[in-house]
Formats: sequence, structure tokens, C-alpha cells
Amino acid sequence: MWSIRSRNGNGHRYKIQIRHFCRERSILSRNDLIQLEGVVAKVLGGGTMEIHCKNDITVRGVLSGRMKKHRIKVMVGDRVQVSVSPYDTTHGLITYRF
Repeated sequence: MWSIRSRNGNGHRYKIQIRHFCRERSILSRNDLIQLEGVVAKVLGGGTMEIHCKNDITVRGVLSGRMKKHRIKVMVGDRVQVSVSPYDTTHGLITYRF
């Protein structure tokens, strides 16, 4: 990554390279998320919904970016697919409406 710096205030610019040293982190991909199916029970506002899944789990879901982009409406009673992180199963992304 390059950063442009000014030298002595005289307007001459030069580039220096900044290296970011960070630890190896495991980043979750879309394939690592748990896919659940459920029914929208309540709309909480701001695109957030409460979803009751088949195995008695209640998930707070938010519409995914693609669903917002294509203006797919989700209402109470709709069957949806929710992608949930294995680390926190209380909230997730609504990725599909059946």
C-alpha cells in the first residue's frame, strides 16, 4: 500500500510504502455460514425482522444487500432462508425468500 507524503512543505511529493503487519486471521466465507429456513414472525423496522426457524430457534435477521438492491419485499408470514454465523446464532442475513 502506498502513501503520498509532502516533504518540507515545498510542494514536492514522494511516495513511501507502508507495510501492514497483521496476524493470520481466519475469515468466514459465504460457504461457512449455516443456512436455516424459517418464517418471518415480526418486522422490527430498519430492515430487521424476527424469524422463527423450524428447530425452535428465533433469529433476528437483516435483509442482504442483493435483496435490497433488487427491492425484494419480505413481509410477515413469508418463508425465508437465513444465513447464520456459527459463532453467534442469534442474528443473521436473510438471503432468499421462497
